[in-house]
Amino acid sequence: FTVSGGLVCWGQSEKRATQEVFTWACGVTARWYRFVPLRMRFGGSEVWMTELEMYTKGGVRAAIQGLSNPGGDQGATLGFDVNKLNDGDAGTYWKDILGQPVVIDM
Repeated sequence: FTVSGGLVCWGQSEKRATQEVFTWACGVTARWYRFVPLRMRFGGSEVWMTELEMYTKGGVRAAIQGLSNPGGDQGATLGFDVNKLNDGDAGTYWKDILGQPVVIDM
């Protein structure tokens, strides 16, 4: 993601055979964004992430107002809630055993 005021650019990079393919969209204004895990290692459904940061086009870190993980499940282990993604500590994690999306409130 790149955030510039209310305008956002986002995209993905995929390696196809010997070629790198980049897909980007820009100029969308929204308050809510959704991070959707598309593929997990080894074909599983569990997601672990340490930090989620968004930056302005000028490289300044944009403030995230809130995070939620609707339909997510941290399993039997406590302390892996979605707010760990924005706590500034690379030693903490968000975990979701169901692979549900994260909703980002800007």
